[in-house]
Amino acid sequence: SLPSGLATVQASDLAREEAPALRGIGATLPADLPPERHQYRVARDVAGYLDSLDLPDGAVVIDVALGFWVVLQSDRPRQFVITPDRDFEAVVADPATFGAKYLLVSPASGVGSLSAISRAYPGIFQNGAGIGTLEREFLSPGGEQHTWRLYRVDD
Repeated sequence: SLPSGLATVQASDLAREEAPALRGIGATLPADLPPERHQYRVARDVAGYLDSLDLPDGAVVIDVALGFWVVLQSDRPRQFVITPDRDFEAVVADPATFGAKYLLVSPASGVGSLSAISRAYPGIFQNGAGIGTLEREFLSPGGEQHTWRLYRVDD
């Protein structure tokens, strides 16, 4: 069963989420990594930066349909308001009222167009959509689809 299981998780048509994550698993240099793998490195950088800010619980709003790697790599996951939270929709609608300090967004193209934050604030990735000011950008060598922007919520 091990050979058939390994073949299955490497087949893009059978394991569409697992296969890209496994590509380049033996790569030792960042240049050898396929673009899909860069998202983990960028997510680690984002999580490390946010952890270093020592933010209170619920300070960063993120849609985990795309940003789950950021939350998983954080030492302080409670600093996030995430999609499954009961108050997520209310916080997205009015982040300042609920004490959220930041919105963490990825490009609203491809699967990124499904982000609840990007749907609530069209153009947020490009210019803050009138709700936030760009605090920091986390560029991905794997392409813009794995880039994150951290917007400070305007009061």
